[in-house]
Amino acid sequence: MLRTNCLVAGFAITSLLLLAGCGSDDDGNYEALSDDQPEVVNVPHSHDSGPNGGHLIELGEEEYHAELVFDEETRVTTIFVLDGHAKSPVPIKATELELHLEGDTDHDELMFAASPLESDGEGMSSRFELAADDLPESVKDEEDFKGHLHIEIDGKNFNGELEHDHEGGDGDKHDDDEEGKHTDDED
Repeated sequence: MLRTNCLVAGFAITSLLLLAGCGSDDDGNYEALSDDQPEVVNVPHSHDSGPNGGHLIELGEEEYHAELVFDEETRVTTIFVLDGHAKSPVPIKATELELHLEGDTDHDELMFAASPLESDGEGMSSRFELAADDLPESVKDEEDFKGHLHIEIDGKNFNGELEHDHEGGDGDKHDDDEEGKHTDDED
């Protein structure tokens, strides 16, 4: 009986410790993806920002993520393709990515050119960049990016909605309502 009680108590304590660790509000310390450091060290549970400090875009049912990083000083914009946990780069066979930027009166199609990390492999890229000259003057900061990203990963097409959540949500649009999703017929 004493042995059973000890096992139950040990299991209960272990379970509580595991649950307490997962609910942390820690912002996490992580390193940006670069040629020298392609793996993320410690990514927070939330989807507020990606490993490079950018805005996360959900692709599919969290099958993948894209991270949009806007440098306000240089106006260079980068999109990283990440795994479903938004932790590690996912190299894809693409030379460019298409982002439909939606403005108040017009729509711009922005083409991000492949800029592979050293670890991406031949003919693959997990990083895509848009030069400052190709960015509309109306874009002053990350908040000005609203629209959707078209991307193909392993033969499957994804449309990721780029929205900014200002109500303390998780940064992604988790809406199962199919009416709000973009289709290519809308362009």
